[in-house]
Amino acid sequence: MLAVAAITAASFFLNAVFAFAISRPGQPQIRPAFREARSHLATILGWGFAVGICLGLSTIIFTRWGRWWFAISLSIVIAVMMIAYVAVPARMIGIKTKHSRRDELTASVVGGTIGAVVCTPGYLLGRAGLVMLGSHALLIPGIIVFAIGLALQAGTTSAVKAVQMSAKLVAGHQPPAGGPPRPSPGL
Repeated sequence: MLAVAAITAASFFLNAVFAFAISRPGQPQIRPAFREARSHLATILGWGFAVGICLGLSTIIFTRWGRWWFAISLSIVIAVMMIAYVAVPARMIGIKTKHSRRDELTASVVGGTIGAVVCTPGYLLGRAGLVMLGSHALLIPGIIVFAIGLALQAGTTSAVKAVQMSAKLVAGHQPPAGGPPRPSPGL
C-alpha cells in the first residue's frame, strides 16, 4: 500500500512539473519547472500521498470486502484523482477562473464525457482481453488484446489529463474583457 502511495505521490509531482512547464508563454522549460515544483514539494507530496493511501486502500484492502466495496471505493478515488490531478497544480501556479459555477459544471460534464468517450475503447479492449485470459484456447490472443487495451487506455488517459490541464491553464490566462489589443491598420 505504501508503494501505491509513493507512486501516486510521484505522479502528482510530475503532473505539477508539467503544469509549471507549460504555464509560461513560449516553449516549455523543464528544469525551471522542476525547481518550482520542488518549492511546493510538501503540498504536492501531501496530496499525492493522501490520494495514494486511498487508492491503496481501495485496491488492496477493500477488494477483500467484496465487489461492491471495491467498486464504490475505487470509483470515489478515481473521481478524486481526476479532480486533484488538475486542481492541485492549477492552484499552485495561481490559476483562478472567473466563470460561474454553472459554466464550470458544464465544462466539467462536457470534458468528462469527452474523456469517457476517448478512453472507452482501450478500457473495453482491456476488459475483453481479461475475459479471454480465462479461456485456455484464447490465452495467447487474450494476452495480445489485453496488452493492446492496456497501452491504449494508458495513452488515452494521459492524453485526456494533458488536455484537461492545458484547458484549465488556458482558461486562467484569458485576455482582458476588451480582448487583445488590435494592430493598427497602417502596420
